[in-house]
Amino acid sequence: MADPMHGVVMAAADLKSVAPNEYDRFIISLAALEDRCWEDLAAAEKDVIFSAQGRVQLIVQLKKKLEDCHLLRSQYETRK
Repeated sequence: MADPMHGVVMAAADLKSVAPNEYDRFIISLAALEDRCWEDLAAAEKDVIFSAQGRVQLIVQLKKKLEDCHLLRSQYETRK
C-alpha cells in the first residue's frame, strides 16, 4: 500500500464503526491539540521553529486522515 498511514486509517475506520461517539470525542481532542500546535508554532523561537512546524504538519495530516477514514478505507478497498 502506497499510503504509509494505511494501517492507521483502517484501524480508525473499524474503531469509528464500533464506537462512533467516542471516536468523535477523539477527533475533537485532536482538533484541540492541532490548535495548540499552531499556537506553539506561532510563538516558536528560531531554534525550535522547524520542529514546531513538523508537529503541526503531522497533526494536521493525521487528523485529516482520521476524519476521512471511512472514505479512505473505501478507496483503498477499490484499489485492491
